[in-house]
Amino acid sequence: MNEDETVEAILKTLVDLCPFVDKCPRQCTPTDRLDCWDKHTRSLLPLVAGYNKPTLTAISGAELITKERQRQIEQEGWSAEHDDEHTEGQLAIAAACYAFDAVALPTIDSKRFIYDNWPWSRQWWNPTPDDTIRQLTKAGALIAAEIDRLLRLAHDREGK
Repeated sequence: MNEDETVEAILKTLVDLCPFVDKCPRQCTPTDRLDCWDKHTRSLLPLVAGYNKPTLTAISGAELITKERQRQIEQEGWSAEHDDEHTEGQLAIAAACYAFDAVALPTIDSKRFIYDNWPWSRQWWNPTPDDTIRQLTKAGALIAAEIDRLLRLAHDREGK
């Protein structure tokens, strides 16, 4: 069972029993319960019998970003057509929020920055605070999506 499958199995069992909702250090609310449990569950994975933490492989950041972008397209349905609807830099702004949150110093109010700048509904904010590489991978994939959108736009303008 891989990490995501293990997390999903735990989530299905425990999501309604989250003891952290009212006193979560990440300030989860009842409406964030699933996201809250995802974060807490991942921190508990090493305690689950039979869970084997994935080993690091010789994969580059560019490869991680490419895989994440492909996942966003195939699993989330964020197609080129969908991305083309975001004409005001929302993809780049979302990437900036993920990147900033991943590396913000504790003295900086990163949540304020994110809440002030996140371009979509808060339900779409899915940080992975205990995994900086994953967080930066999401940011990179969003930047790639924005670059692809701009390239399509430039190509369309040249063709007309």
